[in-house]
Amino acid sequence: YNMCPPLGQLQALSRLKISGTSIEKVPEGLGKLINLKWLDLSENYNLTLLPGSVLPGLTNKQYLDICYNYGHLAKVNAEDVQGMTMLEHFAGSFHDWDNFNNYVQATLDRGSGPKTYHLHLGIGPGYSLDYSYDYNFLTNDECRIVSFRDCTKLDHVLPTDIARLCIAENKQWRCLCDVLSFRSPSLMYIDIRVCPKLESLFCLTGPCSLCSNLQNLESLNLTSLEGPAETWKENEVKAKNILLGGMFSHIKHLEVSKCHKIEKLLTIGPLLQLKNLVSLDVKSCDLMKEIFTVSITEDVGRVNEITLPKLTRLEFRELPQLKTVWWGIIKCGLSPKLNISDCPQLETPPILQSIS
Repeated sequence: YNMCPPLGQLQALSRLKISGTSIEKVPEGLGKLINLKWLDLSENYNLTLLPGSVLPGLTNKQYLDICYNYGHLAKVNAEDVQGMTMLEHFAGSFHDWDNFNNYVQATLDRGSGPKTYHLHLGIGPGYSLDYSYDYNFLTNDECRIVSFRDCTKLDHVLPTDIARLCIAENKQWRCLCDVLSFRSPSLMYIDIRVCPKLESLFCLTGPCSLCSNLQNLESLNLTSLEGPAETWKENEVKAKNILLGGMFSHIKHLEVSKCHKIEKLLTIGPLLQLKNLVSLDVKSCDLMKEIFTVSITEDVGRVNEITLPKLTRLEFRELPQLKTVWWGIIKCGLSPKLNISDCPQLETPPILQSIS
């Protein structure tokens, strides 16, 4: 439907959701709803939202969602939302790189922005979460999200209080450290999907603002990465020093799926930093042969036991080339759960021992 009844006379209206429709323009009278506190115009793929047309006049809003409106004329200009001082949650797809960085630096990082947010940049959808019926979103620490799709520009500034980063179907980026800058260790979740040119997640080779602020990273999810997607590079002294400094020590959940060029998941050096790892999920990786292994610089004869004191769940599914998880003993948390399915080359399951 391309028509919506006039709204201008509904002065008492406080909540309005027009999402996932075929509307091409903002409903008539929307700018007159001065008491509107909750507005959801997300996922209206044909919508035209001209800069300065409607949003600046709705200054009483506490919740605003205009994310995933894909048309070029339906993206957000930073100026349209910077004056919304009462806004407590904002979700929006930005017009371009300049507007995205402008909003992050001039609004969020100066403490004048909403408590929770979902900022999106790039063509197509990013990380989809529905807060429309979640009345606890204002106090949910995970609801500070930035998502990217295909972006050609470099030097994207992440908010200092970001909790979750999602990158989906980006055909440009080769390393996250080359394109993202970050100045606070608040990031807890990273989700990366379908990035064909991604060669390395983190550089770990110098004073990079992203690498040096990942101490609180709890969850890493890698899906459908066509490149090697090495989480860290071996044989670099600086990289080793950063790892020993606890860069990945807070990771609780690691999931790798549909990464068909990865043959070996983790070498002992990085693995031993995962002292807080609770769950490991590896699935649908066509060439995966080993989960835990030793590098060329490590003495295999001196390594028998692996100790991951909080690990309680291991899941390996649809790994046609998997031959070994680990040839020695894995010491885990209490009552570890092991689920193995569709791994025809795996003759011997891993030996798990609970730490008493």
